[in-house]
Amino acid sequence: MKKRLTTATTIMLMILAALCLAQADKGKKQTRQRTKPQAAKPKSAMAEKIIGIWKLVSIEDHTTNLPWREYNPTGYISYDATGRMAVQITRRSDRTKFASQEIIPKATTEEKAAAFNSYAAYYGTYTINEAAGTITHHVEGSLTPNEVGKDLVRYFRLSGNRITLIPVETNDGRPATSPPVRSLTWERVE
Repeated sequence: MKKRLTTATTIMLMILAALCLAQADKGKKQTRQRTKPQAAKPKSAMAEKIIGIWKLVSIEDHTTNLPWREYNPTGYISYDATGRMAVQITRRSDRTKFASQEIIPKATTEEKAAAFNSYAAYYGTYTINEAAGTITHHVEGSLTPNEVGKDLVRYFRLSGNRITLIPVETNDGRPATSPPVRSLTWERVE
């Protein structure tokens, strides 16, 4: 009797182990199928022209009473074929370094404010409206928390290997006037 119970228990454990392994293998196959990269294609010829990495060439700003001014700004903006974008701009080339290498615990409030004021960055998705000549950045994450969830609409002009982006609205939500209040010119990175 004891031998039969041991044999039955062993068989049940083997069946249970086989079922567990089969389920685990099924889960792996489903995960592989879900995470298999999809080849995304641009939706238009215009999107094809915008896809790539662009280096900041210049910022023209005619806004009055800005709390900051760019000084030899640098940066990159990228658009990919899946509809994702990211931008980072160092507004000033004369940024002061933190006094301590232990930035989080030891940086002063003034050092953090200066670093924040001299840098801009956000990422998300983008859509192009060819008829309106605009590209919209749908912000998912940003150095500035208030931008998260916003749609930042930019007029765009392509000329050779350069793209110029002009905000449709000013920072306070008013329509940008003609001539543009602000424009950023980028050059394609080859």
